[in-house]
Parts: sequence; structure tokens; C-alpha cells
Amino acid sequence: MKTKFPTNKEVLKIERQRAIKGYHYVMRFACLLLMMVYLAIWFSYKSQSQALDYNVWFKMAIVTALMASIQLSFWFFGYLRHWLTGGIVGVILILPYLFLISILPNKSKVEYKNIEELEHKKEVLPEIKVMQNSEILLKKTIQLIQEKYPNTKTNHLILKGLKVYQNSQVLSYFNSLYLSDSKILREPVHQGEMFIFRNLKVDAKQLIKLVERFSDKVSYSPELNLIEGIYNEAKFNPQVVNPAAIGNGSENQRQMKVAAGWLNTLYGHKPMDLKSALINLKNTENRAYFADIEKKLTSLLFEPYVMVDKSLIFQAYVAWVKEINVDREAVITRYFHQQKKQNQVDDFLLELVFEFLPEESLSLVESRWKKNLRDWESLLMSQPAIAESRLLEIYNTLNLNQKKSALKILAKTGNAESLRFIEQRLKISKIEERIFLKSAASTIKTRLVN
Repeated sequence: MKTKFPTNKEVLKIERQRAIKGYHYVMRFACLLLMMVYLAIWFSYKSQSQALDYNVWFKMAIVTALMASIQLSFWFFGYLRHWLTGGIVGVILILPYLFLISILPNKSKVEYKNIEELEHKKEVLPEIKVMQNSEILLKKTIQLIQEKYPNTKTNHLILKGLKVYQNSQVLSYFNSLYLSDSKILREPVHQGEMFIFRNLKVDAKQLIKLVERFSDKVSYSPELNLIEGIYNEAKFNPQVVNPAAIGNGSENQRQMKVAAGWLNTLYGHKPMDLKSALINLKNTENRAYFADIEKKLTSLLFEPYVMVDKSLIFQAYVAWVKEINVDREAVITRYFHQQKKQNQVDDFLLELVFEFLPEESLSLVESRWKKNLRDWESLLMSQPAIAESRLLEIYNTLNLNQKKSALKILAKTGNAESLRFIEQRLKISKIEERIFLKSAASTIKTRLVN
């Protein structure tokens, strides 16, 4: 039987049909994905924009209807010859869009009335009535908040001019300062976005200073515990240096562009960006804008309420300056005094400052050595004169393990005074301590002779 092969024309027709069919499968998936993404964006926008005027809601309704039309037409024509099936599927899949349109708020509930629409009264001007209504609503809102948290002191902050994406940025900034153990809440009000602080660790004056870092026209109402201000994006995310004005022609220009971004971030108020910039400053060889960055790092060391741990700023400062001259030694000394007063001296700072402030920092080194003997032995050996006298002074109060560590340090750094002390201890010590005393005495004698 002779096999019949399709002609080239028939093959091309079959391939074309396969391609169209594959295209439609891909587009169906894309259409479903688009619907899910649109629904997520729509509900997110609605939940954060309760005070939008009716014109904005009307535009959202038009876009939603357009999306429904595209969805229906695509499914109707997307089933090739099976139009009836495509139409039924299309009608089913536009139901979510119809639901979105149905839940849009009424104009009377969304649109704030204009002054011209208010009933004119001779004794009260329209502007005053609008202001009074706004103030009454605000007082009621604050009263409801206070009733909801009866045993909690609440402070309130209203920022005007915030965009939707900026709300989370400001919230992230305040959360990074750890001003309270309770979560900071947000409440949209007619005047703007209200941030609610519960049981603040700072007073109102300090909170006002923090708000003034990125706001204009800041005012305070003591009776409501309310701070109001106008958000200033140029202060929140300042451009000290414009990276766009720097070219990309040379390696030096590229380094300047990167360093300009770090410098801008140091002046900004975004905690995650600041942390990333500090880590980069710790590990880079780039030294563009060296003096400007050093100056800002120094300022951050002594600035109250910063967005990251001070130890990270200090590590970035030491790595950035590399060489410690007299001026930088003064900065480190001042920073050490500040951290010591707050009981926040970390190991990195203590190891560094012990080099030029051994007597002042000895008590801290001693306490950490007692808790972790091996890690701090080498640091005590770096200052033999002061370490020897202190170890001899406290030796009799130490436990056996601490005595073994002290004898190890004295064996390597002690002098004739240590040798005399050890020989006296040999006469009265217990047998478990005596072996270490003999070893230390032998090592000191050998070292002194040589």
C-alpha cells in the first residue's frame, strides 16, 4: 500500500495551527496571572487609601471595567472554533471584576464636601466649620484609641503629604529606633497618616526632634499628645551629592558614584539601606568622598537614636579611616566614654581602646577575661605592666582555672615581682595549684636570665 505524505502546504497549515494553539494556552495562563496580580494590587490600594476622593475611585472603576472587557473578549475569541465555551469561561472569569466594581464606596461616603457645598450660616464661616468638623473627628479618633488601650499612654503623630509607599518607610524608620516595646500602629485620618506610639521610652520633646529630622512645620498639642508635621522627602532621603551628575568614563568616576550613594544613605532615614552602606564601608578600598564620609560617621557615633547598632557604625568608622591619629584617638575616647556610661561597650571597642587607655578600660577587660579566659589572655599580655600588677593584686580571689590563666600570662610577661610572688605562693598553695606555680616560676626565671 502506498503511503501518502502531506504536502508542504498541509504541513505549514498544521504547524500554524499548533503555534496558534500554543499561543492561546500561554495567553490564557497570562490572563489568569494578570487577574490575580490586579486583584492583589486593587485590595492593597483600597485598604491604604480610604480617604481618596470620588474621582480617584471612579478612575479605578473604569480601569476595572476595562480589565473585565479584555478578559471577556480574550476568552470569547481565544477558543478558536469553540466560541460558546470561551464565552461561558469568559463570563465566569469577569465575575471578580464585577465584584470589585460593586464594592466601590458611594460618592456621598467618600468625597469630602467642598466649602461651596456647605450650608451657609452668617455666624459661622464655611472655612471655620470645615476646620471644626476636622478637629472634632480627630479628637474622637484619639479618644477611641485611648479607650481601646486604657492602661497605656499613647502619643500620636500626624504627617501630612505622605504617599502610600512612604507610609511603610516612615514606619520602618520609627521601628528601627526602638522607641517602644509595643508595635507602632497606623491610622488614616482626614489630616493625613496618623502614627500611634504606645508607652514611649522617650518624652514628647525628644519625639519632636526625631520628627523634625524629616518634617517641616512641626507642632505639638499637649492636651491630645499630638504632634503634627508636613513630610519632606528631601529631608527623609536627601541627595547630598547627585550621583547622576558624575560620569561613568573612568574608574575614579565610578568609585565616586558608588561613594556618593553611600554618603547620601548616611544622611537618609532608611534603616536597611544604612546597614548595607555601613557593611560596604567596612569592606571597601574605595576612598572617594573620604573626608565627608568620615565626618558623617563621626556624627552618627554621637547621635541619639540611630537606626542601626552603634557598634556597626564604629566598625565602619575604624575600617574607613584605617590610620588612627591624635584627632581620631580623641573621637574613639569620647565614644568609649559614651558607651561605658550606657553600659554598651562591645568587644571590638574594648580591644581597640585598651591599646591607648589601658588603665581606664582594665576593669572591663578583667571582667570579660574572668568569663572567657582564653579569648582575653592575649589582650592582657599586650599591656604587661598594668596586667601584671592587677593580676598579682587579685590572684588570691581567683578560682583555680582563673589562677591557671593568670599564671600563664605572668609566665610570658611577668618580671622579678611576679617571681617573688609565685615563690611565696609555693609555700602555702595546695597541691593542685603548685604544679602551675612551679611551671610559671621556671618560665619567668629562664626568660629573665636570657
